[in-house]
Amino acid sequence: MIGDIHGCYDEFEYLLSQVNFDSTKDSVISVGDLIDRGKDSLSCIKLLDKPWFYMVLGNHEQVILDWYQSHDQITQETYTRKLLHNGSSWFLALSIKQQKNIYNKLSSLPKVIFINNNNGLHCIIHAEILPEINDINIFLNNIALLEDKSTLKACLEGRRRFRAKYYPIITGIDYLLCGHTPCFSFQSKNANTINLDFGAGSYRKGATLGMIDLASHSIVLQPIYNSC
Repeated sequence: MIGDIHGCYDEFEYLLSQVNFDSTKDSVISVGDLIDRGKDSLSCIKLLDKPWFYMVLGNHEQVILDWYQSHDQITQETYTRKLLHNGSSWFLALSIKQQKNIYNKLSSLPKVIFINNNNGLHCIIHAEILPEINDINIFLNNIALLEDKSTLKACLEGRRRFRAKYYPIITGIDYLLCGHTPCFSFQSKNANTINLDFGAGSYRKGATLGMIDLASHSIVLQPIYNSC
């Protein structure tokens, strides 16, 4: 599993080489935020065409969906500002055909992925589960209700648990894996939540790209990081 890539395609390829990735038998699952900030979002988008690459929807992808679905000028201008803030100028520079193609790829992404292996049941989302909810089944029921915007917002961009340092056990699963909020490797696990966003694409000191092997739960970080 890979943390927030944020357009850092070369760094992603380097990490795969470090773990001897074999596309004929291995898979990569991304916690979302595949794009923006780094130098090569387009190459990262093309990963969605690979049969071995899977990901959940991140908030950066969601803003592109919101922009594309905007039907009036004021709303689209609002989301254009969000795209520029996120580092999505690369997307705005594309042709209408290219934008539609990317929209189609992103609109099919799930918000939740489950992986069950010898280490237990892993639930993968982008950001967090609402602090008021510590049961995965309640979370899933709320996600299924389209009118429950607070659960969806937390899933894609929440940081309330992080800010409150509130990490009780999430029941109904063995591990919750997420990204969205940059951390260092020694801060990445709290109770049964594992955060895989190590700041890729930012200029923050110590920022890097990291992944976790779900078989061993070992975390691999890019050893020398130059901001992508």
